[in-house]
Amino acid sequence: SAANSSNIVLNVNVLDKAEKDKKIEAVWGYLGDKGEETSTFTGELDEELLKKIFPQVSENDSRNILPFLNQYLVEFSMNSCQERIMFFTQIAEETDNLRLLEEVKSGWASSISKYKGRGMFQLTGLSNYRNFENYCKTLGENVDFINNPSAVAEPKYSVLSAFWFWDINNCKKYSKVLTEENMFKIAKITNCGSISSNCSHNDQEQPCYTCEPNGWDKRKKEFERLKKLFPCN
Repeated sequence: SAANSSNIVLNVNVLDKAEKDKKIEAVWGYLGDKGEETSTFTGELDEELLKKIFPQVSENDSRNILPFLNQYLVEFSMNSCQERIMFFTQIAEETDNLRLLEEVKSGWASSISKYKGRGMFQLTGLSNYRNFENYCKTLGENVDFINNPSAVAEPKYSVLSAFWFWDINNCKKYSKVLTEENMFKIAKITNCGSISSNCSHNDQEQPCYTCEPNGWDKRKKEFERLKKLFPCN
């Protein structure tokens, strides 16, 4: 018998050599395919894989985003299956599966702000724009997000802003184990600013550790979809 991490077992009648060889070849082929899928997901992404992760992404956005996404996945050492699922779950909800890289006009006050949500994490507010600008300047980038905020929605900064926000808020800390509790904490940080925030649309006073972030039901749905699509070993 041979078993993989999913507890799939191959039982072989060792007295029937032809049957044994056939089944062993089949199971190792299966395990090899699964290993390749996981390796691809935790390695460099391509357009086909990005479409699986974000079904609504356009071909144009995919081509423009992929070089920066692959670059920063390496530079920020985001190479574990668990962390990528946590990271992509937030992006899926914040951008409607990479369909919207800039907040559209809605009932939220932020949607009509000069510093409205932009980028893969929908970076919002003057303070975040200023801090991200200062970070980019330490990298030698000639940027001015205060006077040109729409630049945050450009492919490079749309991607980099998400990795930067993830890094400075230590979201990696909650990405080691794929539990809904950990995902909830990350969602509170990415959508509300902190785990203790009341998320501005709840009646509770701060601190509020149970206040749900915007789009919580969709985040849970995307979380389960990605876990099923890319099972981590």
